Amino acid sequence: MKLISATLAAIFLTMPAAGLAQTKCAADDPALAAKSFYKLHENFDHEDPATFKNLVTPRVFAALARDYKCADGEICAQDTVPWTDAQDGEIRDPIKFDVITASAAQASVKMSYTFELSKQQRRRMSVTLKFQRASAQSCWLLSDFILPNGTSRISKIEDWHKKFGTAR
Repeated sequence: MKLISATLAAIFLTMPAAGLAQTKCAADDPALAAKSFYKLHENFDHEDPATFKNLVTPRVFAALARDYKCADGEICAQDTVPWTDAQDGEIRDPIKFDVITASAAQASVKMSYTFELSKQQRRRMSVTLKFQRASAQSCWLLSDFILPNGTSRISKIEDWHKKFGTAR
């Protein structure tokens, strides 16, 4: 009976620690934070931004939330897949995440991949994920998303909504 009580006590004592671990940052390394965001939110352009609000800056959240509400299952500002800026094609291996620049508060990560439109049409492409954090103890937050053509996905969404408002 003492063994069972001790085991149960150990389980309950470790549960809060396990809960805290889930609230910690995905990674202190911005490249790992970018990789984690890609793996967990590959379809973020169609996903309710509330599911990843703690991973993005308020500006990114506001733009994506406005577009998500506007889209309501259709298309608003985001008319292409953000990772490729295309409507067709697939991302293929190898996928690499490399830190381009980093300071204590800002970082840029290049995600490079093979873009495949067909077996005969393949090329290397990349996007840049920009991150910010308030301090070295804070989590990296996605602050911008630079498309393969060098333009900001977030600015594109903001500009679309300034021009067209909520079209629906």
